[in-house]
Amino acid sequence: MNAEIEGTNKISDEVISLAKTVAEPFYKDAISPAAKEIGKGFETVAKTINVALSPLKVAIWGYDRIEEYLQNKLSKKLENIPQDKIQTPEAHIAVPTIEALRYTGSNPELSELFLNLLATSMNVEKASYAHPAFVKIISEITSDEARLLKAISVRYRDSGESVFPILYIEPYEAGFHSKIIREETVVINNLCVNLDNPYLLSNYMDNLFRLALVVTVAPKVDFSKEYKKLKKSDKFLHEINIIKNDSLRKVNIREGCWSMGAMGRQFCNVCIPNE
Repeated sequence: MNAEIEGTNKISDEVISLAKTVAEPFYKDAISPAAKEIGKGFETVAKTINVALSPLKVAIWGYDRIEEYLQNKLSKKLENIPQDKIQTPEAHIAVPTIEALRYTGSNPELSELFLNLLATSMNVEKASYAHPAFVKIISEITSDEARLLKAISVRYRDSGESVFPILYIEPYEAGFHSKIIREETVVINNLCVNLDNPYLLSNYMDNLFRLALVVTVAPKVDFSKEYKKLKKSDKFLHEINIIKNDSLRKVNIREGCWSMGAMGRQFCNVCIPNE
């Protein structure tokens, strides 16, 4: 048992040494004469900027904090993995992941994704699934989008449901040359997720499609009952009423289906494991 703990600690130390390599240049920059000089110049503007940026002093973690964080989190995530199945992670995954954690450590949704990616890359049996593109993907999604992905992943694992019905409320200007106002399109789906900014759901879905985590698919089953339920939802009725109150606009309701793509399933298996 002690040998396993020592082995895990050894690997953790190697990961932490990577964290030190990542953090050290930023520390040197912060104490350079040029950085000190900037703080002295343009006093009025600088003070305003300093006030605006001061919260980042807490948000951007230094080496000491990231070292402690990784030691605690990785030990828990790898505690049930045999010593001989734990490896040093590939640098092209570990280094950008650790660097990203310096900025997202205080964000529970995103930091959890990064930690799971790092832990998977250290597991000999699963490391091949830790795609280097996942670092960038996590960096390009919001906390709300992370919650959406988790809801999709849980639904898929619990019920085997892989295709989801979706409604597009597409407003358009009435007239001879009418066209859909894409930036005002609203998406209604059947996922129950508490979002910080639910009014941005359409944008969130667009981003997940852009990243190929979800894809449009042809329905394999009859979703007519599901569509009827969505059309009776408070969200749907609210959006329809907004458009109807504008005499210059009409609305087009489009039914569709979407599913996790192959990359999306791999991403969820790696970054949102079933715990």
